[in-house]
Amino acid sequence: MRIGSWNCQGLGAPMTQSRLSSLCKLLKFDVLFLIETLNKRDFVSNLACVLGFSNVITQPPQGHSGGLALLWKDYVCLSKVCQDERHIDVHIATNNINFYLSCVYGHPCQSERHHLWKHFENLSLTCNDSWILISDFNEIFSNCEKIGGPQRDEWTFRDFRNMIASCDLVDIRSKGDRFTWVGERHSHTVKCYLDRAFINSEGATSFPSAELEFLDFTGSNRKPLLLSLEKSKTTKMRPFRFDERLINVPHFKNYVKNGWNRVNTGQRKQITDQVKNCRQAMASLKHKSNLNSHTRIKHLQ
Repeated sequence: MRIGSWNCQGLGAPMTQSRLSSLCKLLKFDVLFLIETLNKRDFVSNLACVLGFSNVITQPPQGHSGGLALLWKDYVCLSKVCQDERHIDVHIATNNINFYLSCVYGHPCQSERHHLWKHFENLSLTCNDSWILISDFNEIFSNCEKIGGPQRDEWTFRDFRNMIASCDLVDIRSKGDRFTWVGERHSHTVKCYLDRAFINSEGATSFPSAELEFLDFTGSNRKPLLLSLEKSKTTKMRPFRFDERLINVPHFKNYVKNGWNRVNTGQRKQITDQVKNCRQAMASLKHKSNLNSHTRIKHLQ
Protein backbone atom coordinates (compact mmCIF):
# COMPACT_ATOMS: atom_id res chain seq x y z
CA MET A 1 0.00 0.00 0.00
CA ARG A 2 1.18 3.49 -0.89
CA ILE A 3 -0.01 6.48 1.15
CA GLY A 4 0.72 10.03 0.04
CA SER A 5 0.54 13.22 2.08
CA TRP A 6 1.09 16.87 1.19
CA ASN A 7 0.44 20.31 2.64
CA CYS A 8 -0.34 21.72 -0.80
CA GLN A 9 -1.27 25.26 0.36
CA GLY A 10 -4.27 25.59 -1.94
CA LEU A 11 -5.65 23.25 -4.61
CA GLY A 12 -6.73 26.04 -6.95
CA ALA A 13 -3.30 26.86 -8.37
CA PRO A 14 -2.56 25.26 -11.79
CA MET A 15 1.00 24.38 -10.69
CA THR A 16 -0.35 22.54 -7.64
CA GLN A 17 -2.83 20.56 -9.73
CA SER A 18 -0.11 19.72 -12.26
CA ARG A 19 2.21 18.58 -9.46
CA LEU A 20 -0.54 16.41 -7.94
CA SER A 21 -1.36 14.84 -11.28
CA SER A 22 2.31 13.99 -11.88
CA LEU A 23 2.70 12.53 -8.39
CA CYS A 24 -0.42 10.37 -8.72
CA LYS A 25 0.63 9.01 -12.12
CA LEU A 26 4.19 8.31 -11.04
CA LEU A 27 3.68 7.04 -7.49
CA LYS A 28 0.21 5.45 -7.82
CA PHE A 29 -1.09 6.34 -4.37
CA ASP A 30 -3.76 4.10 -2.88
CA VAL A 31 -4.60 6.76 -0.28
CA LEU A 32 -3.78 10.49 -0.44
CA PHE A 33 -4.10 13.08 2.34
CA LEU A 34 -4.09 16.78 1.44
CA ILE A 35 -3.74 19.73 3.82
CA GLU A 36 -4.61 23.41 3.29
CA THR A 37 -6.94 22.61 0.41
CA LEU A 38 -8.54 26.09 0.75
CA ASN A 39 -11.54 24.77 -1.21
CA LYS A 40 -14.98 23.35 -0.50
CA ARG A 41 -16.10 19.75 -0.96
CA ASP A 42 -17.45 20.02 -4.53
CA PHE A 43 -14.18 21.40 -5.87
CA VAL A 44 -12.11 18.81 -3.99
CA SER A 45 -14.39 15.94 -5.09
CA ASN A 46 -14.14 16.94 -8.75
CA LEU A 47 -10.36 17.16 -8.54
CA ALA A 48 -10.25 13.78 -6.78
CA CYS A 49 -12.06 12.19 -9.76
CA VAL A 50 -9.58 13.77 -12.17
CA LEU A 51 -6.73 12.32 -10.10
CA GLY A 52 -8.30 8.86 -10.17
CA PHE A 53 -9.82 8.68 -6.68
CA SER A 54 -13.47 7.63 -6.33
CA ASN A 55 -13.82 8.37 -2.62
CA VAL A 56 -13.14 11.44 -0.53
CA ILE A 57 -13.57 12.75 3.02
CA THR A 58 -13.26 16.52 3.33
CA GLN A 59 -12.98 18.99 6.17
CA PRO A 60 -13.93 22.50 5.01
CA PRO A 61 -11.49 25.40 5.37
CA GLN A 62 -11.95 27.96 8.13
CA GLY A 63 -12.33 31.26 6.30
CA HIS A 64 -9.30 31.69 4.06
CA SER A 65 -7.16 28.98 5.62
CA GLY A 66 -7.19 25.25 6.34
CA GLY A 67 -9.18 22.50 4.75
CA LEU A 68 -8.39 18.77 4.74
CA ALA A 69 -9.10 16.02 2.23
CA LEU A 70 -8.55 12.26 2.36
CA LEU A 71 -8.80 10.49 -1.00
CA TRP A 72 -8.75 6.74 -1.66
CA LYS A 73 -9.26 4.15 -4.41
CA ASP A 74 -12.28 1.85 -4.66
CA TYR A 75 -10.37 -1.31 -3.74
CA VAL A 76 -9.35 0.17 -0.36
CA CYS A 77 -11.84 -0.57 2.42
CA LEU A 78 -11.69 2.60 4.51
CA SER A 79 -14.02 3.63 7.32
CA LYS A 80 -13.97 6.93 9.20
CA VAL A 81 -13.47 6.94 12.95
CA CYS A 82 -13.59 10.70 13.61
CA GLN A 83 -12.46 14.02 12.19
CA ASP A 84 -12.16 17.75 12.81
CA GLU A 85 -10.11 20.62 11.39
CA ARG A 86 -6.87 19.11 12.79
CA HIS A 87 -7.10 15.41 11.94
CA ILE A 88 -8.95 12.66 10.10
CA ASP A 89 -8.82 9.25 11.81
CA VAL A 90 -9.77 6.16 9.77
CA HIS A 91 -9.47 2.38 9.74
CA ILE A 92 -8.12 0.67 6.62
CA ALA A 93 -8.50 -2.97 5.60
CA THR A 94 -7.23 -4.23 2.24
CA ASN A 95 -5.10 -7.12 0.93
CA ASN A 96 -4.69 -8.67 4.41
CA ILE A 97 -3.58 -5.28 5.76
CA ASN A 98 -5.47 -3.82 8.74
CA PHE A 99 -4.48 -0.68 10.59
CA TYR A 100 -5.64 2.66 11.94
CA LEU A 101 -4.45 5.79 10.16
CA SER A 102 -4.45 9.28 11.65
CA CYS A 103 -3.92 12.09 9.12
CA VAL A 104 -2.58 15.06 11.04
CA TYR A 105 -2.49 18.82 10.68
CA GLY A 106 -0.93 20.37 13.77
CA HIS A 107 -2.14 23.78 14.83
CA PRO A 108 0.08 26.64 13.57
CA CYS A 109 -0.10 28.20 17.04
CA GLN A 110 2.09 26.32 19.54
CA SER A 111 -0.16 27.07 22.51
CA GLU A 112 -3.08 25.29 20.79
CA ARG A 113 -1.34 22.04 19.82
CA HIS A 114 -1.86 20.34 23.18
CA HIS A 115 -5.54 19.75 22.30
CA LEU A 116 -4.50 17.53 19.37
CA TRP A 117 -1.86 15.74 21.44
CA LYS A 118 -4.50 14.99 24.09
CA HIS A 119 -6.81 13.56 21.41
CA PHE A 120 -4.11 11.12 20.30
CA GLU A 121 -3.31 10.13 23.88
CA ASN A 122 -6.99 9.27 24.41
CA LEU A 123 -7.17 7.43 21.09
CA SER A 124 -4.14 5.31 21.98
CA LEU A 125 -5.97 3.96 25.02
CA THR A 126 -8.60 2.29 22.82
CA CYS A 127 -6.38 1.44 19.84
CA ASN A 128 -5.07 -2.12 20.22
CA ASP A 129 -4.25 -2.57 16.54
CA SER A 130 -1.53 -1.25 14.23
CA TRP A 131 -1.61 2.56 14.18
CA ILE A 132 0.13 5.05 11.91
CA LEU A 133 0.14 8.85 12.14
CA ILE A 134 1.27 10.87 9.14
CA SER A 135 1.65 14.37 7.76
CA ASP A 136 2.14 17.89 9.09
CA PHE A 137 2.56 17.97 12.86
CA ASN A 138 3.76 21.59 12.81
CA GLU A 139 6.08 20.64 15.66
CA ILE A 140 9.58 19.29 16.18
CA PHE A 141 11.11 16.98 18.76
CA SER A 142 14.24 19.02 19.50
CA ASN A 143 16.48 21.78 18.17
CA CYS A 144 18.26 19.11 16.10
CA GLU A 145 15.18 19.09 13.85
CA LYS A 146 15.62 22.69 12.73
CA ILE A 147 18.26 24.67 10.85
CA GLY A 148 18.52 28.45 11.17
CA GLY A 149 16.86 30.92 13.48
CA PRO A 150 17.20 31.12 17.28
CA GLN A 151 17.26 27.99 19.43
CA ARG A 152 14.04 27.05 21.20
CA ASP A 153 13.85 26.45 24.97
CA GLU A 154 13.78 22.75 25.91
CA TRP A 155 10.46 23.05 27.74
CA THR A 156 8.69 23.95 24.48
CA PHE A 157 9.19 20.37 23.21
CA ARG A 158 7.74 18.73 26.34
CA ASP A 159 4.10 18.24 25.28
CA PHE A 160 5.00 16.74 21.89
CA ARG A 161 7.57 14.40 23.44
CA ASN A 162 5.13 13.28 26.13
CA MET A 163 2.47 12.49 23.54
CA ILE A 164 4.90 10.41 21.45
CA ALA A 165 6.02 8.48 24.54
CA SER A 166 2.54 7.88 26.02
CA CYS A 167 1.20 6.70 22.63
CA ASP A 168 4.12 4.27 22.20
CA LEU A 169 5.16 5.81 18.85
CA VAL A 170 8.43 5.80 16.90
CA ASP A 171 9.45 7.43 13.62
CA ILE A 172 9.04 5.22 10.57
CA ARG A 173 12.33 4.56 8.77
CA SER A 174 12.80 7.21 6.09
CA LYS A 175 14.95 8.25 3.15
CA GLY A 176 15.64 11.65 1.61
CA ASP A 177 16.12 15.09 3.15
CA ARG A 178 13.84 15.20 6.19
CA PHE A 179 13.70 19.00 6.45
CA THR A 180 10.25 19.26 4.88
CA TRP A 181 9.54 22.97 5.41
CA VAL A 182 11.57 26.03 4.50
CA GLY A 183 10.63 29.65 5.14
CA GLU A 184 11.80 33.09 6.12
CA ARG A 185 11.58 34.22 9.74
CA HIS A 186 12.63 37.85 10.13
CA SER A 187 16.17 37.89 8.67
CA HIS A 188 16.68 34.11 8.87
CA THR A 189 16.02 31.26 6.48
CA VAL A 190 14.69 28.38 8.58
CA LYS A 191 14.25 24.70 7.74
CA CYS A 192 12.27 22.31 9.94
CA TYR A 193 11.35 18.64 10.14
CA LEU A 194 7.59 19.22 10.43
CA ASP A 195 6.12 16.50 8.21
CA ARG A 196 6.72 12.89 9.24
CA ALA A 197 5.15 9.52 10.03
CA PHE A 198 4.96 7.63 13.33
CA ILE A 199 4.00 4.01 14.02
CA ASN A 200 3.15 2.16 17.23
CA SER A 201 4.75 -1.10 18.43
CA GLU A 202 1.98 -3.27 16.99
CA GLY A 203 2.36 -1.56 13.63
CA ALA A 204 6.15 -1.87 13.63
CA THR A 205 5.75 -5.62 14.08
CA SER A 206 3.13 -5.87 11.33
CA PHE A 207 5.02 -3.66 8.86
CA PRO A 208 8.75 -4.24 9.42
CA SER A 209 9.55 -2.91 5.94
CA ALA A 210 7.53 0.32 6.22
CA GLU A 211 9.41 3.24 4.71
CA LEU A 212 8.74 6.96 4.39
CA GLU A 213 10.19 8.96 1.49
CA PHE A 214 10.56 12.73 1.48
CA LEU A 215 9.90 13.98 -2.05
CA ASP A 216 11.10 17.20 -3.71
CA PHE A 217 9.78 20.72 -3.20
CA THR A 218 7.49 21.85 -6.05
CA GLY A 219 4.63 24.34 -5.93
CA SER A 220 4.73 24.61 -2.13
CA ASN A 221 7.23 25.24 0.64
CA ARG A 222 6.28 21.80 2.04
CA LYS A 223 7.54 18.49 0.73
CA PRO A 224 5.09 15.72 -0.22
CA LEU A 225 5.50 12.40 1.60
CA LEU A 226 5.26 8.84 0.31
CA LEU A 227 4.66 6.04 2.84
CA SER A 228 5.12 2.48 1.53
CA LEU A 229 3.60 -0.34 3.56
CA GLU A 230 4.26 -4.00 2.91
CA LYS A 231 3.81 -7.03 5.15
CA SER A 232 7.21 -8.29 4.03
CA LYS A 233 9.87 -6.85 1.78
CA THR A 234 10.03 -8.38 -1.68
CA THR A 235 12.46 -7.74 -4.50
CA LYS A 236 10.90 -7.35 -7.92
CA MET A 237 12.93 -7.98 -11.05
CA ARG A 238 12.20 -5.48 -13.80
CA PRO A 239 11.85 -7.12 -17.23
CA PHE A 240 14.39 -6.15 -19.87
CA ARG A 241 13.01 -4.10 -22.77
CA PHE A 242 15.11 -3.05 -25.71
CA ASP A 243 15.39 0.73 -26.09
CA GLU A 244 15.57 1.71 -29.76
CA ARG A 245 17.44 4.91 -28.86
CA LEU A 246 20.50 2.73 -28.19
CA ILE A 247 20.95 2.22 -31.93
CA ASN A 248 22.11 5.84 -32.25
CA VAL A 249 24.57 5.62 -29.35
CA PRO A 250 28.23 5.45 -30.46
CA HIS A 251 29.83 1.99 -30.21
CA PHE A 252 26.44 0.30 -29.73
CA LYS A 253 27.35 -2.53 -32.14
CA ASN A 254 30.63 -3.13 -30.32
CA TYR A 255 28.79 -3.52 -27.01
CA VAL A 256 26.43 -6.08 -28.56
CA LYS A 257 29.28 -7.95 -30.23
CA ASN A 258 31.38 -8.07 -27.06
CA GLY A 259 28.39 -9.26 -25.04
CA TRP A 260 27.58 -11.97 -27.55
CA ASN A 261 31.15 -13.28 -27.66
CA ARG A 262 31.78 -13.13 -23.90
CA VAL A 263 32.02 -16.59 -22.35
CA ASN A 264 32.79 -17.44 -18.74
CA THR A 265 36.08 -19.30 -18.27
CA GLY A 266 35.71 -23.08 -18.37
CA GLN A 267 32.16 -22.99 -19.76
CA ARG A 268 30.87 -23.94 -23.16
CA LYS A 269 29.19 -21.21 -25.18
CA GLN A 270 25.41 -21.45 -24.71
CA ILE A 271 22.86 -19.40 -26.66
CA THR A 272 21.02 -18.49 -23.45
CA ASP A 273 24.23 -17.17 -21.90
CA GLN A 274 24.98 -15.14 -25.03
CA VAL A 275 21.53 -13.55 -24.96
CA LYS A 276 21.90 -12.79 -21.26
CA ASN A 277 25.33 -11.21 -21.81
CA CYS A 278 23.97 -9.07 -24.66
CA ARG A 279 21.14 -7.89 -22.44
CA GLN A 280 23.56 -6.94 -19.65
CA ALA A 281 25.84 -5.11 -22.11
CA MET A 282 22.93 -3.07 -23.52
CA ALA A 283 21.63 -2.27 -20.02
CA SER A 284 25.10 -1.04 -19.05
CA LEU A 285 25.33 1.14 -22.16
CA LYS A 286 21.89 2.63 -21.52
CA HIS A 287 22.88 3.54 -17.97
CA LYS A 288 26.11 5.21 -19.17
CA SER A 289 24.31 7.10 -21.97
CA ASN A 290 21.81 8.93 -19.71
CA LEU A 291 18.74 7.73 -21.62
CA ASN A 292 16.53 7.49 -18.53
CA SER A 293 13.70 9.93 -19.31
CA HIS A 294 12.50 10.15 -15.70
CA THR A 295 15.97 11.14 -14.48
CA ARG A 296 16.28 13.78 -17.21
CA ILE A 297 12.83 15.21 -16.42
CA LYS A 298 13.70 15.48 -12.72
CA HIS A 299 16.97 17.21 -13.61
CA LEU A 300 15.16 19.73 -15.81
CA GLN A 301 12.52 20.38 -13.14
